[in-house]
Amino acid sequence: MRSKRKQKDSQLRDLKEFELEPLMKFNEMSVSEADKILKRSNINMSEKEISDVLALLHTLVKMTLKELISAKN
Repeated sequence: MRSKRKQKDSQLRDLKEFELEPLMKFNEMSVSEADKILKRSNINMSEKEISDVLALLHTLVKMTLKELISAKN
């Protein structure tokens, strides 16, 4: 039982240390591009809000891809 816990802890540590940047190039959407898209949908946000949303989405995408890649290993 203890070895399974150690193995799980090791896998979690590896997952936290694993970075996708060396494997994939991420093209982030610019704030102005996101602003244009949002305005077409009648959504008005400040540049700071748009920047925060884009940062959150970027993080979520990286986490999702990290999970998918690590699940296949």
